[in-house]
Amino acid sequence: MNEFLAYVAQFGSLSPQQQSLLAHRATSVELRKGENFLEAGVVARRVGFVLNGILRVCYCTDQGEEITHYFLDEHRLLLGRARA
Repeated sequence: MNEFLAYVAQFGSLSPQQQSLLAHRATSVELRKGENFLEAGVVARRVGFVLNGILRVCYCTDQGEEITHYFLDEHRLLLGRARA
């Protein structure tokens, strides 16, 4: 949690109440190789922050081909976007 709060603090100061709110609302999720953070066709309802490792952001074409869009390394924010 400290890494996430430090990341957010780069963009402005947080009051103790704001820090507490973030700390209480955040949950830790461990993804293993091959697991997805977001699924295609599902409305994104969460934000991610990479603590350890690298996350691959990809999408599928109409033909079912998986295309890598970009990679996120440690201490990066992942904003979910829904695809139509």
